[in-house]
Amino acid sequence: MQMFFEMRRYIGSGEASCIALASGNNWIVVSDDKKKVPRMVSEQLGKDRLITTKQLLRKAIDQGVIDSGEAEDIQKELEQISKKKLTMKVAEEL
Repeated sequence: MQMFFEMRRYIGSGEASCIALASGNNWIVVSDDKKKVPRMVSEQLGKDRLITTKQLLRKAIDQGVIDSGEAEDIQKELEQISKKKLTMKVAEEL
C-alpha cells in the first residue's frame, strides 16, 4: 500500500495500482504511457517489467492465443475507447 500512495502523487490511481500489484506478484505492467509510467516501472520493478499494448498483442499472436485479425480488432477497439476518454476529458475541462 505504501508504494501505491507514494506513486499516486506522480501518476494516476489506475497506473499506481497496476505497478503496486505487479510488484507484489512478479507481474509485468502493460502501458502505452510514454512519460511517467515507464520511469516509475523502471525505478520500482526494472526496465524488463513494462510492455506496450502492441507488444502484448504481438506476444499473443506469436503464442497462438489470437490471430492478426483479432489483434487488429482489439487495437481498433482500444483506440475508440481512448478517443472517447479524451473527448470526455476535454468536455469536463470546458
